[in-house]
Parts: sequence; structure tokens; C-alpha cells
Amino acid sequence: MDIVEATYLLPPPTSMISTTELIARWAEALQKRREQVEKIHNAVYGARREAAQKFERDHSAKICDFDFSRRDLISVPEEVLDVSQKWLDEMKEAEESGNLEEEEEEPGEGESKDLAGQGSEEEEED
Repeated sequence: MDIVEATYLLPPPTSMISTTELIARWAEALQKRREQVEKIHNAVYGARREAAQKFERDHSAKICDFDFSRRDLISVPEEVLDVSQKWLDEMKEAEESGNLEEEEEEPGEGESKDLAGQGSEEEEED
């Protein structure tokens, strides 16, 4: 067991703790017997698996298993992958301009909100 694992398995602190106290907690966790650590690990792992299974049950109508095989070429729209970066850029701009607390305008008629939260004009076909 290493320090990262020992930190992960510790209960969360109730307030800010000093570096000395954190090192003491690590030392305590590292001194535990291997069986105790394995028991805790199994409990944490079991809880994570149970949460994943519950998520699958709750969202079974939305989850699709496409069953891709190795070497299949899969196309993912770039805007889906780029949403987090756009959001971070917008937050940075808002912080720099001091408009972080202002509310965004709702899209008007003929506009829609894309995944990044910016209004975009919809093209109408004649």
C-alpha cells in the first residue's frame, strides 16, 4: 500500500488539518494490517461496483451498447469532445471581464443553446 492509497482510504477530515497531522494519519493507515486494508479496499470496491450497477439500472433506457470490435473506426463529433474546453474558456473570459455573476440571456426565437451554453442561429430552409 502506498501513501496515495492510504489517503484515499482515510475518512475525510472534518476541518483543515496540518501537514504533521496528515503525515500522522498516513503513518496510521500504513501500519494497519494487510487484511484490514484488503477488507477496506473490498468494501470500497464493492460500493463502487454497486453504484455503477445502480447507475446502469437507473439509466438502462439511455445506455446503448454498440459492441464495437477491435480496429473499428468510430466517428465522434468534435463539438462533443470540445465542450469542456469551451466552457473553461468562457469561464476564464468571464472572470477576466468581471461578468462572472451576471446571468446569461435565454436564447430568443430562432436561436438555440448549444452544449457549450452559447446561443447559435438556426438556419431555416425555404
